[in-house]
Amino acid sequence: MSYRYDVRLAGEGGQGVVTCGLVLAEAASIYEGKNVVMTQTYAAQQRGGPARAEVIISDEPIDYPKVIEADLLLALNQDAYDRYHHQMKRNGIVIVESANVGGEFSDHVAVLKVPMEYIAIQTTGNRVAANFVALGLISGLKGIVSIGALRAAMKARVSRSNREANLKALNAGALVGKHMKKGKVVSPMELRQETDG
Repeated sequence: MSYRYDVRLAGEGGQGVVTCGLVLAEAASIYEGKNVVMTQTYAAQQRGGPARAEVIISDEPIDYPKVIEADLLLALNQDAYDRYHHQMKRNGIVIVESANVGGEFSDHVAVLKVPMEYIAIQTTGNRVAANFVALGLISGLKGIVSIGALRAAMKARVSRSNREANLKALNAGALVGKHMKKGKVVSPMELRQETDG
């Protein structure tokens, strides 16, 4: 049986959505040998405008490069959730930034509210790393791409000055995702040990 996973990452310019998509795509293709297609949309001239990256990961050739219905949606702001939460496969998963997204949720998908910005602040001192918390969370929770492949792709993609903080954010997200998969909550002490150790 062939494997295919459709991911939509959405937010606003400045939240690192496109970088997130590039790292995910490169991790899956370069480091795990999957067939991958990535498309992106953002308002280059406008920080804060809508941004979206779509990544299709498959072990078969990909015949159409766009995500129609996502297996997983990451929504970093309310606008992203409002635009895309209804374009999901049945039993899909929606991960939202709990500080930015509220309101009613669909009944045919799982919606996880996660304080990714808070986790980024706790582990790196800066909420800008929330996109790497999200990537780690996706890996820990769904395992569509290994954390090792994401680390390698992130190191190749981001500037040297940001690598240490982004690696901490990635590791923290993976830890939170693994705990969520088991129905557990990660403690602040465990977060510090994982990211400092």
